[in-house]
Amino acid sequence: MNSYIQSSWKLPGGGSQIVKILSGILRNSGGEILRNKEVKKIVEKDGLINHLVLEDDSIVESKQFVSAISPAETLKMLHSGKIRSRYRQRIENRENTMSSFSLYIVLKAKTIRYENCNYYYQKRGRIWSLGDYNFDEWPLGYGLYFNRDRKNPEYASSISILTLMKFEDVKKWSHTFHTSRHEVSRGVDYERFKYERSEKLLDWVYEKFPQLMGNISSFYAATPLTNRDYIGQRDGAIYGVQKDYNTPLENIISPRTKIPNLFLTGQNINLHGILGTSLSAILTCMMLLGDNSLIDKIKNA
Repeated sequence: MNSYIQSSWKLPGGGSQIVKILSGILRNSGGEILRNKEVKKIVEKDGLINHLVLEDDSIVESKQFVSAISPAETLKMLHSGKIRSRYRQRIENRENTMSSFSLYIVLKAKTIRYENCNYYYQKRGRIWSLGDYNFDEWPLGYGLYFNRDRKNPEYASSISILTLMKFEDVKKWSHTFHTSRHEVSRGVDYERFKYERSEKLLDWVYEKFPQLMGNISSFYAATPLTNRDYIGQRDGAIYGVQKDYNTPLENIISPRTKIPNLFLTGQNINLHGILGTSLSAILTCMMLLGDNSLIDKIKNA
């Protein structure tokens, strides 16, 4: 919890560096990364996961398997008598957290000073009910984050704005699917929806940050559908499954499954976000390796 108490920290150059560094370590260790290879089926044989079937019908075999996606989505691909129906129902019926609407703003060069902090704003009296809105009063709050210009570090190159949004707001387009690999238009109405919601959010942001007016080069919006299509989380939930502090034990999903060589990890298993994902990864590694001294090794590294 100390990480949260100490507040937020940033990585100069963006969080994508984490992925690049981990990818390099994996490749240097003899690993291989397959991109744009969607898993369609998890095949069990003699009580163990034998292989994965990819979308192009190719097969990936291994001794151990770790799934970092939503446990509910993992179980959809797995047909095994070792996974009890009660467990499936418990996982599949879990309520998801709220989704989001994200606005990525590209600024005109050398116009907005970089601020090494984050801003969080909520309408008076609504801090605990930001997701409980009607369509006309949206949004009730937002987080605003400055991104430094590498060439001109005194200035910001872009700004990211994040606010909560219900999946119901975009449900009429839920039958569509769009990613960089599958660029299929969701239609004119959807594009109009994104633009109008972006303008409404910006109008509210201008009240606190008037210096942005006239200094935006372009902006791009992402909705709950974007989240759903890219991260594979039902309803585009940004924080995985809903936790309940009243019954914390009921929220626990173990990284270990009834199939000895299939493990789970990710923000649905433990806490949400980058910190939660990291802690879940450590817990998964401890169970996969059978090494309970891993925490001590990290502390003493």
